[in-house]
Amino acid sequence: MQGLSARGHGEDSEVERWLTKQIPLIRKYNLVHSEWKSPEFHFEFWTTGKFSANAIAELNSAKENTRKYIINYRDADEIYHLALTCCQFSTTASESFSIVN
Repeated sequence: MQGLSARGHGEDSEVERWLTKQIPLIRKYNLVHSEWKSPEFHFEFWTTGKFSANAIAELNSAKENTRKYIINYRDADEIYHLALTCCQFSTTASESFSIVN
């Protein structure tokens, strides 16, 4: 997906293309390679903007009706909170190690 401002909305066509074209193509490719076969595939659509109501409905429908893999999505707010969680862990972890020159 193209970059969006934090207040921007993703286009519904991008979500539809991701669900109907990109996921099946990636899954098909992974199934051919035994080293990448996994009992559970996870696909996530991330955007630094917001999803439209139509895109959310389409993503939720796919998420609820798909059994062969897991679908999730994250908007700007969720990515922001995820980044904060990672930064807090990183800061805590780095404080517990000392660097020797």
